[in-house]
Amino acid sequence: MKKYKLQISYVILLTLCLPLSALYFTLFGETAAVAENADSASHLLSAYIPLGFVYWAGVTVLGIFNMIQSFRSFKAGSVSECVNGMLIHKYGLVVFFVINFCTIALLMFSTGLIAMIASQGTIIFALPFLLPWLFAALIAASFFTWLAMIPGAFWGIQVIRFTRVQRGMSMGKAIFHGFLQFVFMADVLDAAYLSVKKWGRGKRSAAVICALYVLLVAGAVWSICRIFA
Repeated sequence: MKKYKLQISYVILLTLCLPLSALYFTLFGETAAVAENADSASHLLSAYIPLGFVYWAGVTVLGIFNMIQSFRSFKAGSVSECVNGMLIHKYGLVVFFVINFCTIALLMFSTGLIAMIASQGTIIFALPFLLPWLFAALIAASFFTWLAMIPGAFWGIQVIRFTRVQRGMSMGKAIFHGFLQFVFMADVLDAAYLSVKKWGRGKRSAAVICALYVLLVAGAVWSICRIFA
C-alpha cells in the first residue's frame, strides 16, 4: 500500500471535502448559537476562507505529485503501478463525484424553493435576470469538479501509452481513450475497460462499479419521474 500512498492520499483528502465543510459549519452554527455574539460568529465564518485555501492547496499539491509520479512510473516500465494508480483514482473518486453532484443539485433546488417561498412566487419575474448567473455558477462548479479528475486522467494516459506500445493499440483508439479519460462518468467506464479487456486486471472491482452505475442511472430516472410525475 505504501507504493500507492500518493493516490490514496489524494482520493481520501478530496472525498473529505464536503464532510469537513459540513463539520465546520455544524460546529460554527453551534458555537454561534451558544455565544450569541455576532463578532464571534463572523470570526469563525471568516476563518473558513484561509482553512479552505490550505485544504485546496494540499489537494493541488497532491494532484501535481500524482501527475509527476505517473510519468515516472511509465518511464520505469511499471504497468501494474499505472493500472492500479488509474483504478484507485477512477474508482476511489466515484463517491466524491456522487456526493458532489447530489450536493450541487440539492443546493440549487433548495435555494430555488426557499426563494420561491420567501418571495411568495414573485421571484419568477426575475428569472430572466437570474438564470444567466445560475447557469454561470453551475458551469463554474462543474469546471472545478472536473479539475479534480485530471490527476487520475494522467494515470489513465500512462495506461493507454503502455497499451499502445505493448498491446498494439492504434493511434486513433489511443486518442479516443485519452479523450474519455477527461469525460465525466465515461472515464470510469473506460478505466474499467482498459484494466479488464486490455490487461486482465480488476475484474471484480469493475463488476462492482458497473453495478453501481446501473443503480445510479436507475435512481436518477426514478427521481426525475417522481419530480415531474
